[in-house]
Amino acid sequence: MRKRREHANLSQEQLGLRAGIPRLTIQRIESGATDARIGWLLRIAHDLDVPASNFLEE
Repeated sequence: MRKRREHANLSQEQLGLRAGIPRLTIQRIESGATDARIGWLLRIAHDLDVPASNFLEE
């Protein structure tokens, strides 16, 4: 997810604001410290303009 976020030129804060998810949660998902809820993945995928299935392959 980090690579896709960086490719979209978004900070964790910007992605969090777009997706309605706290920046700290974005950070924890990217670092693997927490598993993402499916709803979060769907919103993040939408905001990064990628299929949600991309995150399930990683």
